[in-house]
Amino acid sequence: MGVALRILVPYDGSAGSKAALAVARLLADQLGHRIHLLHVTDTPSAEAQVRRRLHIGQLRAKNLVFSVRVGEPSEEIALEGGAEDVALIVMATHGGTASEEHPLAPITHATTLKSPCPMVLVTPELLGRPEIPPMRKLLLPLDGSPTTARALRTATQLAEDLGASIDLLYVAGPGQAAHEPGGMTVPRYVDQPHHEWPHWGEEVVDRLLRGLARCPDTVPVDIFLTDGEPGPEIAQFAARHEEDGIVLVRRSQLEPGRGKILRHLLAQTPIPVIFVIAQHPRYVFPSVQAS
Repeated sequence: MGVALRILVPYDGSAGSKAALAVARLLADQLGHRIHLLHVTDTPSAEAQVRRRLHIGQLRAKNLVFSVRVGEPSEEIALEGGAEDVALIVMATHGGTASEEHPLAPITHATTLKSPCPMVLVTPELLGRPEIPPMRKLLLPLDGSPTTARALRTATQLAEDLGASIDLLYVAGPGQAAHEPGGMTVPRYVDQPHHEWPHWGEEVVDRLLRGLARCPDTVPVDIFLTDGEPGPEIAQFAARHEEDGIVLVRRSQLEPGRGKILRHLLAQTPIPVIFVIAQHPRYVFPSVQAS
C-alpha cells in the first residue's frame, strides 16, 4: 500500500480556518486522505499549550494530526506543502472583511505565490451556508488552448478520485480566444444548434478533454458556452448550476490590476476555488487565465 496522503490546513481557530477545516473534512472523506492541521507562530510555543488555546481536542475528525511550527507563516505553510505526501492545501481566503480588490489576506496571498501544490481557497462566509456539500461537480472554465487542455490531466484525475462530474465552460469574452497553434475558438454561428455548436462541443470534448487531458471515460462531462466578462459569467454559471468547486490557474503574481477573475470569484461567490500554478511539474489544473 502507498503512503496515505495529507490535506494541509493552516489553522488558527478563526472563522476562516474553521471553514477551511470543514471543506478539508469533506475532501478527506471523499479521497481517503488524512487532515494535517498546521499552526504557525512567530515565537516558540509548547504544542500542548497551543492545543488548549485552539481547542484542538474538541475537533472531531478522522485521521487528524496537528503540529506547530515557528517562523514566517507563508514560508512554513509552503514548505510543509512541498512534502511528497501533501495533496492539497486548504486555506481561508481571509479572516475578516474582504473586497473584490483585496479578497486574500496577506498570508494567504503570499502562500499562493509560494505553494508547490494545489490550494483550495475557502471564504469564511461558507460557514453561513445551511450545508457545505462535498465536491461532486467541478467547474472548469476553458480557453480552448492545447496548453490548458494538457493541464486538465490532474483535474480530471481529481474528479475521478472524488467521484465528481466536470462542467466545461467556455466564456466567449474579452481575452478568451485561444491564439496558440491548435487552439479552438468559439464557432461563428452559435445560434445554429443543428450545425456548428454541437460539432464544436463534441470536438472540444474528444480532442481537448478526452485526448490531451486524458479524462477517464468514467468521469461525466458536460460542455457549456456563454458570452460576456469572464469573472461575472463564471460566478453566475457556478451559482445556477450548483457547482461545488471552481478550478483556476495562477498566471500572475496577483499584483494590482491582475488576477481579475480570481478576485471577482472570491468576492462574489462562497464556492471554494481550487487554485494552482500554471504548468507546475507536479500539479497543474486547467482554467482560463486567472489574470
